[in-house]
Formats: sequence, C-alpha cells, structure tokens
Amino acid sequence: MIPLYRFVGEPMVSKKYTPPPRKTSKLKKRKSEKHIRKHSKNKLTYKYRNQLKTGITLALIVIVIVSGVLLYRSSTEARSTVERGDEVRFNFICYYDTGQVIQHTIVPNPDSVTVDTPLDDNRLKNPQRLTIGGYKNVQGVMLPLYWNDAMLVGLKKGKTTEISIPAELILGENESILHGEERTFSLSRDTEIDRFGTVSLSAFENEFGEPEVGAEYETESMTIEVIEFDDTNVTYEVVCEVGGELYLEYGKATVTEKTDEKIHVRYEGETDVTFFINKFNTWVPVHVTEVSEDEMQVELDHYNYKVRVESIEKGVIDADEWTAEAGDFVKMRYIGYYEDGEVFDSTFVDVEEVTPDMPLDNSNAHKSVALTIKPGTTLQNTQTMITGVNEALKGMGIGDEKTITVPPEEGYGEWDEDKVNEVTFLVGEYPIIETLEKDFTMTTEEFMSSYQGEPYEGNQVELPFGQGTIVSVSGSTVSIEVTSLKEVGEVFTYENLQTKIIDESEDAFTIERVTEDGTMVPIRGEAATAHVGEETIVVSFDPDDYEVDDRFGNGTIIEITDDAFIVDTNHPMAGKTLKFKLRVVAVKKVA
Repeated sequence: MIPLYRFVGEPMVSKKYTPPPRKTSKLKKRKSEKHIRKHSKNKLTYKYRNQLKTGITLALIVIVIVSGVLLYRSSTEARSTVERGDEVRFNFICYYDTGQVIQHTIVPNPDSVTVDTPLDDNRLKNPQRLTIGGYKNVQGVMLPLYWNDAMLVGLKKGKTTEISIPAELILGENESILHGEERTFSLSRDTEIDRFGTVSLSAFENEFGEPEVGAEYETESMTIEVIEFDDTNVTYEVVCEVGGELYLEYGKATVTEKTDEKIHVRYEGETDVTFFINKFNTWVPVHVTEVSEDEMQVELDHYNYKVRVESIEKGVIDADEWTAEAGDFVKMRYIGYYEDGEVFDSTFVDVEEVTPDMPLDNSNAHKSVALTIKPGTTLQNTQTMITGVNEALKGMGIGDEKTITVPPEEGYGEWDEDKVNEVTFLVGEYPIIETLEKDFTMTTEEFMSSYQGEPYEGNQVELPFGQGTIVSVSGSTVSIEVTSLKEVGEVFTYENLQTKIIDESEDAFTIERVTEDGTMVPIRGEAATAHVGEETIVVSFDPDDYEVDDRFGNGTIIEITDDAFIVDTNHPMAGKTLKFKLRVVAVKKVA
C-alpha cells in the first residue's frame, strides 16, 4: 500500500514506497559482501579466460599457417635438391684445367662450345642420367662423375654448378692412383725413345689394314715404316730426321740425335695442351705448368664439369643404410692367407712380398676386385667370391675393414678322395677309315656331356658330321637318326681329329680321319699328340712333358706312374681354413 501525504499549497503526489532499512546482522553482512566479491571475481575470471582462449586459438592458427608454409617450402626445397638415392637428369660441359672441352651434352655437337657456353639456353641437349649411389655401366667422362657421384648431392634443380674432380680420383676417393705421391712432378726435357718397335699384327691391321714392307704409315704422333712382319707381329722403324718433330707422351718434341738403337729428343714444353699418361694402369690427363732450361713441371689435371640439373626423381633407391646387400655391386681389396700367415693371394700390385699386416689403404697400388653380392643377378664385369667372403661383405660400407676366418665348408669345400682320378697316357686309337651307321644310340649321360642339355624326342641335333633328329629316349638310351650329312670331302672335327666323309649309302656313311702325324690334339684342356700309322691314329700324352704338381686339365698331377697321371681335381685349397683381410672401397646399390 502506498501512503498519501498532503502538503499545504501542493497537490497530492504519489511516491514510491521505500521500506525502512532493516537491521542486518554482522554475519549476514559479511556473507553478502563475500558473495558479491566472489561473483565479481568469477565474472572477471570468465572474461579473462575467454580472452585467453581466443588468444591461444589465434596463436595456434598462426602456428599452423606458418608451419604449413615452412613445411611446403621445406618439401619443395627437398624435392628440388639432389639426395642419395635420387635419379638425376642433367646436362654438362666437361673440360680440362687448360680450358679444353672434352665432351658435352649440347646437340648437335658444335665445335663452338666452350667453358662459358650457357646450359640454360634454348639449344637442344641430350641430358644424361645417374642414380646417386646406384649401379650403372658408364664410360668416358661419365666415369669420374659416376665414382664421385656424392659431389652431385646438394645440387639444386635448374641451377648451374661447377664440379672439379682431381684426375687421381677418377675411380673414386677411396681408390686414388697416386698412392702417396705428389700430383705435381718434374721431368727432364731431354729424353729418348726406341728407334725400332713391334706391334701385334691384329692391332696394326685394325689401324692401317694389311701391312706392306717398306710402306710408311702416319700415326697420331709419328711416321713409321714397316721393316718386316709375320703371322703374329709387325716390326717398324720410326721415320724422322734430326731437327724434325715428333709428338710424344708430353707433347711436341724436337729430334736432337739418332743412333742405331735410339732417337734422342727434347720436349718443347707446351703449357696450353693436355696430355695423357699411364699411371698405375690408368690413363689420366696431365698438363705442363712450368718450363725451365732443363726440366718441365707436370701436374695431374682435373675433370671439370659445368652441370645443370634438369630433373630429380626422388627415392629411386630407398635404403636405410648404404651398405652392401644381396645383389649389390662392391669393389674390394683383400689379403688372403692361411692360418700360419702364408699369403696365397692379394690385390696388391707390384709388391714383391705381401704380409697379412700390410694396410689396404691407398699407400700401395691395388687391382680392386669387382663383385656381385649373392644372391642376385651377376652384374657386368663382376665376379663372385666364396661363401665366407660373400657373407662377410654384407653390411659393410665404403672404407670398412674386417678380418675373417673361412672354414672349408664356406670356402673351397672338404677334400674329396673321389676327385682323385687316373688319366692314362693313351687317349685312344682310331681307325683311319671307318663306316658309321646313320641310326645310332648313345647314353643320356654322353648326350648331356656332348650337347649340354636334356634329350627330348623330336628335337633337332647338330652333329659333327651333319644334322640329326632324336627318334626316342628310353631310360638311359638316346636313339638318333642322321637326317643330313656334310658334303663329301668337307673337313670337320670328329672325336678331336680332322675328318672328312668319303662315301655315303642309304643306311651308312664312311669317314676318313685326315689328321697329320705329330698334330697337337686338345684333350681335357691339354695337348695330346696324334701318331699316324698305316691303319690307325694313336692319340696319347707324352709323360716327359709333365711333372708332379703341374696343372693338368682342371686338376693337379700328384703322381706319375708307368702308364698314367694321378690327377687331383679337388681345388688346391680344399679342406683348408682360410683367413681374409677385407676392405670395401665402393658400394653401388642396385635398384
């Protein structure tokens, strides 16, 4: 109820009722204040919490965006950068230190290509491919790049980069051909060459054709005159006069003197030309850097490459560890020795005595062995090793070394008494005139030994004296019918002797063995002798031509009796425990 108040001179006005303040206890007052403070604090906390959430959300969004951009850039960068295992397609110009261009991928092959020719123009090119760390059969100036393909790692797609490979590392950094020598050396300007020389007939014919005595022939370095030749060699004389010029190993040289045996020359010392020398069985480029009155300073050249990466195929070879595995290509050095320390084989070159403790590094020259790790398809120009070595190489990387012990079962097998055979001096006695049936049989074992395959009925067979057909195969017997013969009088080899057909009938034919007396007849990889009599030819080995421990066929003679050789066909190291010191110098993965 709203009370009404009257005031003199004023109209009656209605006012809001305000109840009188109630008395509040101190406890209730404190509770009320606490409630107000708590409520205000909660409102403030809620506000800050929302602001914090919003800030975190925005920060996360920024982080995700930035990470995405960085990841994209990183991914793009990785896709555009060469890594091990990638296949790289690239163009190049290869040149020596003198600036002489050796080879390039610009097509057509213009002579105007120089070191400064750009690789990013619109000229037609023939790009090459390499898989970094992968196996490939390469030749020419691709060899240094192949064995040093780690130098391509890090190159960028579309960028042109210069790569320089020292000539001594043509086979890779683990196979330097210098062996501790300096790459710069001194030579006397005065030297001599032989006035007369010999070359094989086949090599001469490949270069010049049939030789003619007295005729002169121009080589790249000099003029030669043929003195004489036979079925094997050609003897020649170098044609020159005192004061004349020859082009030798280190360039242009002037003839200063001629003797009966030698020609004395003096090198001019050209500093702008690249020459090739044979260094430890490897042809490498060199050039003259300085010339004095008496000497020339010679330095090994570099294979310089101007390279532009055109495309990258990532991860062609996917390997967690770049070590040798089954099917891979491996180059290695080794020392093989018996348990008593006697060395039976090694890869050292020009070392008189090899001991097991000698290092396998580049301090000495080596003829490294190229292998295919088994199991796997044997790669070109490689070989395989005994099981113990093959298994030891698995897991080894470039530069790794280890020493292993190989028991007989993982080496050349146990010694087998059944592989010791008697070979009589007499190989056989053959009639000079013999009639053969057109239908004949042979055992399956004889057939497989002669024709290297299983016999099947109906198959055509190439016979020494003509063509034949397998009529039947019954058990261990193969029946063959002669379907056509060689021409009468045509000479062929039958039972290791020269033979010809002299007559033919419907069911048979007659042969005559025409091998001459004293002819060497190949038997088991050895040379027996044919002794021609009135009606027969006797083929036999001469025991005086052999001694104990000589190789005979695929074995070793361990005894000579009155009428036979006792031949051990076990491997010479059968039954022996072997030790090997190994070093891997190259691993190429097979994709």
